[in-house]
Amino acid sequence: MVMRGCPIGGVLAARNPKMSLADPVLLDAAALWVARTRDASFRDWDAFTAWLEVDPRHNDAYEAALDAHDMVDALAAPREAAVPETDAAYPVTAARRRWHPGWLTAAAAVLVAAVAVPSYLPRHDRYEIATTAGEQRSVRLADGTQIALNGDTRLLLDRANPRSAVLGHGEASFSVVHDTANPFVVTAGGTRIEDVGTTFNVLRGADATDVAVAEGSVLYDPDGAKVKLAAGGTLHDPDGTGVVEVAQVDPATIGAWRKGRLVYRNTPLSTVAADLARATGQRVTVGPDVGAHAFSGTIMFGGVAPSRLFRTVGALTGTYVTRNGDGWRLSSGAGATR
Repeated sequence: MVMRGCPIGGVLAARNPKMSLADPVLLDAAALWVARTRDASFRDWDAFTAWLEVDPRHNDAYEAALDAHDMVDALAAPREAAVPETDAAYPVTAARRRWHPGWLTAAAAVLVAAVAVPSYLPRHDRYEIATTAGEQRSVRLADGTQIALNGDTRLLLDRANPRSAVLGHGEASFSVVHDTANPFVVTAGGTRIEDVGTTFNVLRGADATDVAVAEGSVLYDPDGAKVKLAAGGTLHDPDGTGVVEVAQVDPATIGAWRKGRLVYRNTPLSTVAADLARATGQRVTVGPDVGAHAFSGTIMFGGVAPSRLFRTVGALTGTYVTRNGDGWRLSSGAGATR
């Protein structure tokens, strides 16, 4: 376990408690939220509100990024950009807000700020890749780095900087091309993960970030906690706690979802249910009586019919699995039909 706020010395590490509005991580996060909230299909308002409430500067950064988006839309037409080598790339687009008399002076001020802080500008070389629950996609970046996206995942990439990615939510596995002079940086939940050349998995949930390293090593939160993970190392960082939990697993099990397997060791069934929903596209819930129960084992989901899969899940987890509308529910039973 790593606790932020203490010098790193075996199990303790510190995170910088202050973040300037010019902080590139904060600005990238704000730009991602602008892109997401302007998408007509956006529904994750609870997560957006939670992000705003974490720190007053988040709202300031979001408003500045929003204004810069509108201003650039109004002053210049978007330029064409080459499509990257990927099976699905969705350009980040934005709807125009209505301009009112008297805003021109403010817009001019924002333009100066945007020029001074380039991360605010909605560069058209940024693009988003998204998957729905039960869908997997892969993308190969210009530097040769390969990224696999699990279901229900949104990832923001940059054609001008193929050594960076912002994971909005969901799960992705990164196989990074070695470049000591130019580390690959993944931002998730406002925190940076630096990698020189390795394979690692990042999961961004509603209120936590998980990192697991299959090969090589990564540095989590290089400007704060400075947690280094080697092969087999895992990390769980719940939002707002100031504590980072570290552990060790078999490296061969990391990112097993890419091969149709979910591997667990003492994992709460609530987490297992979320993983199944993301990987299969099926809605999965757990009863309050079993959500905290720990499960260890392997669930094979690739190419398995849902009815057969969830019968197996019930047998493996010792729960009763029932149809629940258009989904499945895991419970202790109490008279339910398995």
